[in-house]
Amino acid sequence: SVGGVRVEDVKSKYLSQDALATQPDVLEQVFGLMVQAHYRTRPYDLRYLMDAPNVSVVAMFADDTVVAVALLAIEGGFDQDTASAIVDGRRRPRGHLLPESLGVHFGLEAGPMARCARIVRIAVHPALRCRGLGSSLVSFILESSRGRSLDSVGTTFGATPALTRFWGHAGLQPLRLGVRRGTASGGHALLMLKGLSASGIDLAQSASEVFARNFRCQLADTLTLVPTEVVLEILGQCAMAPAMPDTRQWRDAAAFAFLGRNYEDVVGSLETIVWWALASERRPVKLSVTGGALLVARVLQKRSWAACAELCKVPGRAGVLALLRDGMAKILEGTDSTAVQAE
Repeated sequence: SVGGVRVEDVKSKYLSQDALATQPDVLEQVFGLMVQAHYRTRPYDLRYLMDAPNVSVVAMFADDTVVAVALLAIEGGFDQDTASAIVDGRRRPRGHLLPESLGVHFGLEAGPMARCARIVRIAVHPALRCRGLGSSLVSFILESSRGRSLDSVGTTFGATPALTRFWGHAGLQPLRLGVRRGTASGGHALLMLKGLSASGIDLAQSASEVFARNFRCQLADTLTLVPTEVVLEILGQCAMAPAMPDTRQWRDAAAFAFLGRNYEDVVGSLETIVWWALASERRPVKLSVTGGALLVARVLQKRSWAACAELCKVPGRAGVLALLRDGMAKILEGTDSTAVQAE
C-alpha cells in the first residue's frame, strides 16, 4: 500500500523514452496514473508519450512505485526569422503551444525564440492527493529546468479556482485567459508561466504587461461569463499595477455607497475603484465571497441586473444595489484614508 507515503519518502527523476521502452512495469504505472487522473487520456496519448521527439516524462517514486508523474513538452528555440513568421501568422509549427501563443497572442518575438518546458499533464496517485506531492513534483521540474538551460516553464489548462491556485502556489503566473470555452474541459484555457533565465523572466514580465492592459476590457467583453471565482483568483495572483483612483472618483463612490447616488451616474468611478481594489498586488480590502463576486460580475463583467440577482440570490435590482453599496462602503472603509486624501 502507498497510503502512508510522505513527501520526504519520494524521489523524482526524468525517464527517457528508451528507459520506458525497456521498463514495461514502469511504463504501465506511468500511463495508468495518467488515465486515472485525466478523463481525456486516450490510447493515442501512449504513442505520443513514446514517440514524440520533444516529450519527456518526470516520475516521482516511492521505492519502486510511481506515485506521481508529469509529461513535459520541450518547446520553442526558434531563430529570429521563424519567430517573426510565427508572430505575423505565417508559420504555425505543430507541438509548440506556448511559444506560438506568446508570439501570436502577445506579439512577442522573444516567445518563440525562448526554450520552454510545457507541463502537458500532471497526475498524482489517487490515494496520495492533497499531500503536497504534485507541488513537490512541479518544484523539481522548475529546479531541474534551470540546469537544463530552459528559459521558462509553463502550462495551459481549463481554468478553475483550485487549479489556478495550485499553479500559482507553485510559482507560475497567469498570463492569458482564452476567450472561448474549451470543448473538453468546459472552462476557458488559462496560460501560466514562470521565467527561469534572465530572458525568460523578461519575457514573462512583457507578457504580464500585455495581460494587464487587456484583461479589464476582456472581462466586459468576451470573458463576461467566466466564473467570478476564477476572475478573483487570477486577479489575486497578478501584479496588474492599477492606478490609484483620484479624489473625484472616491467622492463618487462615497456618494453611491452612503448617499444613494444612482449607479449609472458613477459607474466609471466605481469601475476604476473596483479594479484598483481587486487588481492591486496587495489587495487593500477584504471583501466577503458574495461581495467580491458581485463587484466582478456587475461592475467589471457588466452582467445584467437579473443575472447578478440570481448569482447573489437576492430579489432583483434593488437587492443587487444594496449589496453593491455595501461592497463599496467596505472598500471605502478599508482603504487607507491618508492615501485617499493625498490623491
